[in-house]
Amino acid sequence: MGGKKKATSAGKFTLVAQPIQNPLPPTNHELVMGERPEDLVRVQIWDEDRFERYIHEWAYNLQQKGTYGKIVSAPGAGDKGRDIRAYVTDEAGEWDNFQCKHYRAGLTPSDVWIELAKLSYYTHLGDFTKPRKYYFVAPHDLGPDLSDLIKKGDEIRKQLLEVWKKTGKGSIAERLVPLDAALEAHVNSYDFNTIDCLQQRDVIEAIKPTEYYRRVFGCGGLVRPKRDKVPDVPTAKETNYVQELLGAFAQYLKIDLAALTEDVLKKSPELGTYLKVARTCFYSAEGLERFGRDTFPTAHCFEELQDQVYVGVLGTANNTHDDGYAKVRAVTTEAGKLQLGNHFLVGQNLVEVHDLHGICHQLVNAKDGRLEWIVKKGGGHG
Repeated sequence: MGGKKKATSAGKFTLVAQPIQNPLPPTNHELVMGERPEDLVRVQIWDEDRFERYIHEWAYNLQQKGTYGKIVSAPGAGDKGRDIRAYVTDEAGEWDNFQCKHYRAGLTPSDVWIELAKLSYYTHLGDFTKPRKYYFVAPHDLGPDLSDLIKKGDEIRKQLLEVWKKTGKGSIAERLVPLDAALEAHVNSYDFNTIDCLQQRDVIEAIKPTEYYRRVFGCGGLVRPKRDKVPDVPTAKETNYVQELLGAFAQYLKIDLAALTEDVLKKSPELGTYLKVARTCFYSAEGLERFGRDTFPTAHCFEELQDQVYVGVLGTANNTHDDGYAKVRAVTTEAGKLQLGNHFLVGQNLVEVHDLHGICHQLVNAKDGRLEWIVKKGGGHG
């Protein structure tokens, strides 16, 4: 609806109308519907390269938060067992190592001996300093045997030395270097209590607030911000639906709209309460609309939800109603009953009853003719 309305007044409520555009939404959007795989399951089916990129992204997020000063990712041949190096300040200072091990089951002790041998050997040579912490990172985390062992530094050292002293095809001695006296002394002095495991669920929780998570994992786990505080007095953006509500109240009280002052509303506490709740619902829907727009900037997710609510309440809106107050109660009650689990936002548990009621008020506020609260003479259509 173009142009500005003349300002109207109803007691304390000064309502300045302004054009509000709300065209019919597109019928398609870019979100893929259907059952969403659990995050952990998704991680476990990735290939090695993608898994390492995901851990690098997690580490980079820690750098952005200030946990680390510099992240270096250098997986592959020649990394000396240092897939991701996380430096507290810079490469001259303390650091943590994150070693990715891409296996189809939880890691076992035999999966990690070569990595611990590399750690011992290269720190013995002085190729790099001992890390503050050394984490194994695997899609399925640790198996039970390694999970028990990882907490016992002395036992790790004992078993590593036993394995390293073995010879033959595939042994550490063949794959890396034989264990000589100096290297054995270095292993005996190494603090293997610094060995640990980075759990996948901890990684997933840490990156949930990031754009990377939304891009890679989709939309599960999203949490809406708290609702905005509802202003004490209706603002200009609420003009149309509040005016319609006041008109609906006037019809119910069988008085002219001009006679519906604040004092009259005080004498009808039910109406005052309903107006307050309606405004709370409107702002809840406005918050969901903003959240949808910010989270899915190229989609029309919220507009499609509005359209589904409109279609769902249209029959009730077109029924005959005694007055506008009876109509708004019937329509919003029907909206609250709608089963819209096929819609993405609903399926992600992001939509509340407040929103469904509020969307009805948004549709009235749009003033595009789709929905009105005031009952026209001769019927309840609109």
